[in-house]
Amino acid sequence: MNNAGRRINPYREVIFQGDAPECGLACIAMYARLMGRPADIDQLRDKHRVRAEGLSLQDLVSILDGLGLETVPVQFDEDSADALPLPAIVHYGGNHFVLASERAGRFVRILNPATGASIIRARALTFRSAGYALISETETTPMRDPVREHICSPSLFDAINKRSCRLFAAISLLLTSMAFAVPALIQGIWGRHFERWGISDSQTLGVLATLFFMTWLVECWFSRALPDFAASTATWRMPGIFKNLMVRPLAFFELRSPGQLHQRFMAADRVLREHAVTRIEQFVALIFFALSVLLLFVVSKPLACVSVAAFSALGVTAAVFGQRRAGLVRHMEECYAEKSEFVLESMAASHTIRTGELADQRSRRFAVLNLKAIRGDVALKASDRRYGAALGLIANLELIGLFAAGKSLGNLSYGTILTYAFLRMIAMSAASRFSLALIKAKSEKVIDKMAQELVGRPPRPEGSDETPHTYVALSESIVFKHLILQQGAASPSNGLSLLINRRDRVGVAGASGAGKTTLLKIIAGLKPPASGSFSVDGGPDGDAFEALRPLCYMSAAGDRLLRGSLIENVLLEEGREKRSMALRRLEELGLGELLSNLPQGADTQISEERPLMSSGQRQRLFVARALCSSKPVLLFDEPTANLDIESAKRVIRAIATSDKTTIVAMHEPDPQLGIDTWIDLDNCSPGNEPRRGSPCTLAYSS
Repeated sequence: MNNAGRRINPYREVIFQGDAPECGLACIAMYARLMGRPADIDQLRDKHRVRAEGLSLQDLVSILDGLGLETVPVQFDEDSADALPLPAIVHYGGNHFVLASERAGRFVRILNPATGASIIRARALTFRSAGYALISETETTPMRDPVREHICSPSLFDAINKRSCRLFAAISLLLTSMAFAVPALIQGIWGRHFERWGISDSQTLGVLATLFFMTWLVECWFSRALPDFAASTATWRMPGIFKNLMVRPLAFFELRSPGQLHQRFMAADRVLREHAVTRIEQFVALIFFALSVLLLFVVSKPLACVSVAAFSALGVTAAVFGQRRAGLVRHMEECYAEKSEFVLESMAASHTIRTGELADQRSRRFAVLNLKAIRGDVALKASDRRYGAALGLIANLELIGLFAAGKSLGNLSYGTILTYAFLRMIAMSAASRFSLALIKAKSEKVIDKMAQELVGRPPRPEGSDETPHTYVALSESIVFKHLILQQGAASPSNGLSLLINRRDRVGVAGASGAGKTTLLKIIAGLKPPASGSFSVDGGPDGDAFEALRPLCYMSAAGDRLLRGSLIENVLLEEGREKRSMALRRLEELGLGELLSNLPQGADTQISEERPLMSSGQRQRLFVARALCSSKPVLLFDEPTANLDIESAKRVIRAIATSDKTTIVAMHEPDPQLGIDTWIDLDNCSPGNEPRRGSPCTLAYSS
């Protein structure tokens, strides 16, 4: 098995992970694309639910095998890294994977789903990775000209006003050009050029001082106008991004942690506020570097050749050490994260540790993790010191080269030396600013790609054939046909068809894992089934289940308090005119005493972090929230779970008195709910068509 001589695909677009555990799926999508078997990452997400701990190498082998790509895991070390067949999915430690896509000499290109593309030495793979990789088991030739995947979501950068950006770039270029005034002044006065034109030195200095003062005034305006311009994009764009995020499918949030979503959202906000400045800085720095280097050659070609060689050496050194530093930083962060998680876990499990006499064992484990973290920190600091020493060496060699070149030129005027020194300083500053802007632009590009996945597809145009019909009222009934609740899940409820008439009371019973919550989410339009269709009020069949969302309100265990008053938490956006109804519902649910004990009663400010009530009271408040909803269909997922007997009775009575279509999921049927028909998900046998009955009939009998 030797594919070292294969032709490497030049297509290097990175597919970014949606969440940390999804890096394996992103690598599979990139690998499959290189091997001529394009796989859409959204389809991979739907088909392969990724656990919080991510995927293993064996999981990747199984998924790739399903795509018709035979792969085998191999172990490699520093000596065999140069011969590792590419493309290869490399295990970077923990649950992270990257794709080594191609090789050029001793260097390989890494496509990292978390950070983007980079180039490293092949031997550095062993230092950064766990030493395991997934390679092709066949001699399959990668596809040469794959079709570029369609980016469904617009870039964050599309929101930036290009015309204003060019205007600010021109102003910045004009302001920065004043840096050349000092070397021009030195050369003009020292070479007595101004005297030949009849201009005295005092007049020259006066004009220059006036010019500097005017520049200062423009700079004061510019320092306020540019940040305002950059921030204006985020001002109008971020609310739209936030709204798009809030209407993403429920499965999107179930697969991702709130912390990671928040981090990515805030990063997108920062990019929108800063990207225009980054682009302007990058453009201006590049122009000034090129211009200052050109002027260096005008002043002295031999000296300029020495400085350009030094600039090139500095650039190569920064690139080499920058790549190495990125790997060391990531390794150190992983070590400290592992150490921190271990410490927090030990503190939280103090009872278990004391009872099990595990203190010595945990201490030894901590010593290993602590040593690993310290070694990573030492390696990073040593690399930084070597980088500083390399910069110093290049600077000293440049100084020697300048001295030798200057000596060969004979006598250089003092004005020429000063002019050259100022121009070199400008070139060095411009090169540094361009390098920093380039790094920042690369980081912003990665954030932009991740933000596109975060926000999802743009809204479909109004009136298009793809725009699903949205239902706002229920006149007669909703019919569900042949629902498969979950892909690949064997369940008696698969093939379920049912009819729900207006103002019916339907109960859904079943053991844990039977699919009660899933069925309620499907009915509420919060989650699509694996297959099936529905129709409303005798209309045409459809499969865009999100169209049911305006009809249904679902109260579930994941409900949370929002920052605001207690009454606002009950009414949400229903309006203050329903205040009396909300207070009545709270009384029915036994929360009257709670209201009387709060400082401002129903107007007391509460939040998830400061609920001012017990968990049982919170649960009843969420039931009141549902009962106050103006939507015609109410769904309750085990509303009496974990409640005492009296509170459970209050909840059951409140739900039973509702005049709306009500669907309640319970472990066991409860006669007090006044349910018309119970659906037992544990004992179902599929039928063909839903039978209409009054008030609700299963399409099959249990």
